[in-house]
Amino acid sequence: GDMLKEHFGVLDSDRPERLLGRIGERRILALALGLDVAGDLHPMVARDRLHDAWLGFVGELAAERPLVLLVEDLHWAEDPLLELLGRLAREVRAPVLVVGTGRPELLDCAPALPGEWIRLEALAPGDVEDWLGKLFPGEVVPDVRGLLEGAEGNPLFLEELVAALIEQGTVGPDGRLDREHLPDDVVVPESVQAVLAARIDQLPPTEKAALQAASVIGRAFWPTAVRELVDGDDPDLRLLEQRDFVRRQS
Repeated sequence: GDMLKEHFGVLDSDRPERLLGRIGERRILALALGLDVAGDLHPMVARDRLHDAWLGFVGELAAERPLVLLVEDLHWAEDPLLELLGRLAREVRAPVLVVGTGRPELLDCAPALPGEWIRLEALAPGDVEDWLGKLFPGEVVPDVRGLLEGAEGNPLFLEELVAALIEQGTVGPDGRLDREHLPDDVVVPESVQAVLAARIDQLPPTEKAALQAASVIGRAFWPTAVRELVDGDDPDLRLLEQRDFVRRQS
C-alpha cells in the first residue's frame, strides 16, 4: 500500500475514485489500499490476481529503469506477502532488487526466501566510542559509558538511550554527558521498548496525548486531525519534532 501511494502520488485523504483513476487497468492492486475491488471473487482467486498484478506492475516499472523495493520488519509478515516476495525475486525478468529487513526469527519462518542474507552484528566497543566522539565534542566520562553498556552495541537502543539520558537532564551545560548531572532518580531502561516508553513518559500531557493520537491515525497524519482527537487542545508539535518522535514532510 505504501509503495502504491508513493508511486502514484496519492494520499489517505483522496477519494476512491481518484485512487482507482491513478491505478488504471490493474484495479485489483487497490486491494493493497484497502478498497473493496474484488467483488464476488473467492478470496483465494482475489489473492492470486493481486499477486499476478503486482508481478506485472513491478516488471513494467523495472523495464523502464532499475527498481529497488524496500520492505521493512519482515519478521511480522504473513505467508502471502513472503510468497509474493519470493515470486518477485524468481519470476520478474527485469532489474529488480528487493531489500528486506527483519529480526533473526525471520530465518525460521521464511527459510526458503531466495537471495542473500546479511546478518548485522552489534557495534563493537570501538565503534560505540567513535559514535559517541562524533555525537559529543567533549570526552564522555567512564560512568556514562557504563550506563550505555546495557545497549550491548544495538544502534537503535544506543540512540534511544542517549536521547532518554539527554531528556532526563544528564547533559551538562557544555553539551557533554557527565555523571555529575545525573538526577538522583535516574533509571536506565533495559530494552528498546522500555526506553521509548520512558521517553514518552517525559513528555508533557498534551504532547503525550497528541503523540498517541497521531499513532492511531497512521504513519502520516495532519495536525488538524490530531487536535480533533485531543479534544481541541493545541499540542506543541515542534517539541515532538525536536525529540524525533515525528518528522515534518511536505
